[in-house]
Amino acid sequence: MLKKINIIIAMVLINMANLYSQTIGFQGCKNIVSGEFLVNVPIFSGSFNKFTFREKNGAMEQSKEWINTGYSFNYLRQLKSGFAMGIEFLNKQTIINAPISYASYSSNASGSVFPDSSYLRMEGIGIRSKSYMLRMEFSNANGIAPAGIIHSLGLGFTQANIQNKPYRYAVNEFGPGPENAAYWTAPDNYFISKDYPSINGITISYGCFYRRPVSKHLTVDLGIKYLFSFYSSMSDQKLEVLNGHPLDYSSIYYRLKRENLMSISLKAGLTYLF
Repeated sequence: MLKKINIIIAMVLINMANLYSQTIGFQGCKNIVSGEFLVNVPIFSGSFNKFTFREKNGAMEQSKEWINTGYSFNYLRQLKSGFAMGIEFLNKQTIINAPISYASYSSNASGSVFPDSSYLRMEGIGIRSKSYMLRMEFSNANGIAPAGIIHSLGLGFTQANIQNKPYRYAVNEFGPGPENAAYWTAPDNYFISKDYPSINGITISYGCFYRRPVSKHLTVDLGIKYLFSFYSSMSDQKLEVLNGHPLDYSSIYYRLKRENLMSISLKAGLTYLF
């Protein structure tokens, strides 16, 4: 009789241990390593009406920015049922439309200098943003976390930099209208010659996605991710020093602050659990 009681107690303890491991981590896995690919359609971010230029048939022609992309890597630890915490690294690509005009200066025979304007068609300026965040994930405490429906929150530091590469552009000194189309110069390369500083700030993320197990240790993740970026202020004096022709750094700075304030991305990824 005592032997039977011991067997029953042992079976209960084993079942409780299995239940606890399933509650705290899917199949007993408490470590979460994931990679995500992000696709952002500007229409979701309120900047779909903007346009850039691309070289086509020997001229700079207006084009539309359709998508921005990015990716992230995460490591989290399942601390308790329904809650995990860790770190996230995110890399995001944004295309900022260049200014359509810039101030230039001319002088006459007497040496007097007076301001003038030149019109610009330049391909979109690439901005690479890197974010380092503390990340938390929340799921159903009675479910099979970290699988199932997941809500994630992130908070951290972000750093944006202009991509240093040649940009195609054309200039017209007479006007942007069709009546002055013949005065556009042939497309040429613009090389960024200044060492522009990073634009720093904080970023907040929220994601909602479904993590579906495909094996004991691997899941497929599909969902949506919101990013909010708040960049530090720069004085007008500092921006003026950084301005160059034809690239107007202050214009790029204010466009980045506006367009990266909020972005909504579709996300797909893989997660390894162990």
